[in-house]
Amino acid sequence: MKSLYLRNVINYTVIVLLSLFFAFFITTYLYQRQAVNQIENETLKTGNEIIQLYKNSTHRELDSFFKGVTFFNYNIYVVDSSGNIRSYGKDIKRFKVTPNNIRKVLQGDVYQGFTSEKRPKPKERYVGIPLKVNGETHAMFLQPKFDVNVKAIHKVLFTLIGVVIGFGSVLILISSRFLVNPIVKLTRATEQLAIGNYNVKVDVDRKDEIGVLAKSFANMASELQKIEKMRQDFVSNVSHEFKSPLTSIKGLAIALNEEKLSPQQTKQYLSIIEMESDRLTNLTSDLLRLASLESEHHPLHNTEFFVDKQIRESLIQLQQQWLGKEIEFDLQLDKISFKGDEDLLRQVWSNLISNSIKYSNESSKIFISLKLNKDLIFSIRDTGIGISDEDLPYIFEKFYKADKSHRRSVSGHGVGLAIVKRVVELHNGNIKINSELNKGTEIIIQLPVRK
Repeated sequence: MKSLYLRNVINYTVIVLLSLFFAFFITTYLYQRQAVNQIENETLKTGNEIIQLYKNSTHRELDSFFKGVTFFNYNIYVVDSSGNIRSYGKDIKRFKVTPNNIRKVLQGDVYQGFTSEKRPKPKERYVGIPLKVNGETHAMFLQPKFDVNVKAIHKVLFTLIGVVIGFGSVLILISSRFLVNPIVKLTRATEQLAIGNYNVKVDVDRKDEIGVLAKSFANMASELQKIEKMRQDFVSNVSHEFKSPLTSIKGLAIALNEEKLSPQQTKQYLSIIEMESDRLTNLTSDLLRLASLESEHHPLHNTEFFVDKQIRESLIQLQQQWLGKEIEFDLQLDKISFKGDEDLLRQVWSNLISNSIKYSNESSKIFISLKLNKDLIFSIRDTGIGISDEDLPYIFEKFYKADKSHRRSVSGHGVGLAIVKRVVELHNGNIKINSELNKGTEIIIQLPVRK
């Protein structure tokens, strides 16, 4: 991990230094280009001023004129038509002026050597201006002494970049620790998360982007921890739901095989085996159905059907259950045509009615209502055992049972309400539950009606 930290610091430092170098050279190039253009313009301006001064001067001889006027920042060369050269200025070094350039200026043209296509060296940069001396055209060339200034600028810039790199490197090492440390912590936390440690904590208390990332990571770890707990609970519940009937079936099968039983006992044992087998079949079907419903691409087979008729058919199918407990029904069902998945909604009504029957007391009453008020409103209310406030928020979770002991006095495997909720969601509806312990439960479903 230390090598990773060091590598990150080095990479960050290299990137910053390269950025500084590139910025320096680009800035120098642009500055030099602009400075050269400006110097050329100033040189041309000075040359024209010299010509104007010469016209207004009483000294008609060049030597006497240039000795009387001092131009400290320029070297001046004058070439006549015969090729004779006169130079003026301090530290004069004869520079090469091509015959072509001399001829061009003698013909009356202005020569601008700074912006020539060949990009001449500093000592070769000059301008040429025609100068009339006693009626004869001379070629006057001005060379500014700017090369020394450019060298001074370079020296200052290189000194500046050295100072920037020196102090910048120190600041980078300090700031990189501030920047890289949280990333290293996040990397370590990610490695722990990868091996299944969902209790990992990221100690990063910042309000910038890294702080937001750390907070998002902590939320992700928390959600993964919840998912892992749900997975473990799911495996535990499925194992329990399968283990109980399988154990019962195995025990009865052993008894039938080894013991001498009366025909009545044999029939009773076989009936229990059949019941437990049906229980396993129903559990498997419900699990497969729930898995399909929870997938992102579960198809809905929408058809037009009457919901009130479907609810009455569900009551007829469950007749044996509610007749055995002598339960009465108070029905207020409006005749409503609805477009949706008929098979899935039939299971919704059957599950809710079956649950109300299971958890209702004998000789009690169940109230079922179906109304149309913009949306389809279905409600079922019983006066049974109810649900505690502690269990109410989890009632729609898979395998959740308010009866924590999983007693089999009331049949069921805790998947039905999860299926109900998912079917309602697939139809863009919502479901809510109101319940009070030992007083009863009411479930209300609201489904939007498609026009």
